[in-house]
Amino acid sequence: MSLYGGMNTVQGSNSCLCDLRSDTMTAPNEAMRAAMASAVDGDMEIGREEVFGPVLVIQPYDTEAEALALANGTEYGLCAGVFSQDIDKIGWFADRLIAGQIYVNEWYAGGIETPFGGMNLSGSGSDKGHEAIYNHLQTKNVVIKLSSS
Repeated sequence: MSLYGGMNTVQGSNSCLCDLRSDTMTAPNEAMRAAMASAVDGDMEIGREEVFGPVLVIQPYDTEAEALALANGTEYGLCAGVFSQDIDKIGWFADRLIAGQIYVNEWYAGGIETPFGGMNLSGSGSDKGHEAIYNHLQTKNVVIKLSSS
């Protein structure tokens, strides 16, 4: 898949129709139009890559374990979302998802005081919250022998 290469269809073992071409922008400085990719499976690049843009990727699953495997089946881990009214399922997923931020029943919640950071290839360190200060600190260990005994 190439987001700016003029492709209309993303190929995998299933095909899905989406419009990810840069020429869909109609005016200078216009944002990329939203796209949806459905019937995406694990061998499709769009289901594994970190896409920055208004792209919704729909990956069907049959079991919760399969949903978790799809969510964690990438080298990235910036954000994840869980939509459920079952607090036990929410906790189960939140504990197992490999992501720096997990949103439940909404998207992009939290303020300046909540840490923001990714896992795996989605960044290093954390922004916002008191955790962000650790990005600017460096630990040094100094050992001094004060006596000859």
